[in-house]
Amino acid sequence: MKNTILITCVLLLSFTACKNEHQNQNKLQPETTATESASPATATPEAVYACPMHPEVTGKAGDKCPKCKMDLEEKKAAEAAYTCPMHPEVTGKAGDKCPKCKMDLEEKKVAEAVHTCPMHPEVTGKAGDKCPKCKMDLEEKK
Repeated sequence: MKNTILITCVLLLSFTACKNEHQNQNKLQPETTATESASPATATPEAVYACPMHPEVTGKAGDKCPKCKMDLEEKKAAEAAYTCPMHPEVTGKAGDKCPKCKMDLEEKKVAEAVHTCPMHPEVTGKAGDKCPKCKMDLEEKK
């Protein structure tokens, strides 16, 4: 009988401790704000950062160039118009080669918006096209 009471007390204490630990973890996690939960369509594209001395070295804000240890600087959109087809994180200008695979950098393709039929979402096309099934104009997919 004493063992049963002792085991019951230990189980109750462990469940209470686990519940308190879970509540403490929830308090530590920051709440998302309306700006953080904005849809990706309204989010701005991530900036490209490159080394001023070695433009083939790219990364994120705060990264350093592994060759010269300089801070990477934000590149302008026109400077980052060419990418490696095999390594899209490598950017440069016309005539540059990828330092990883030695391929010529290619001009970035601007993705066109995908248009679908409101009645037949499997039908896709470009702006101005009509659905072959119902003849409705295709609408831009959101």
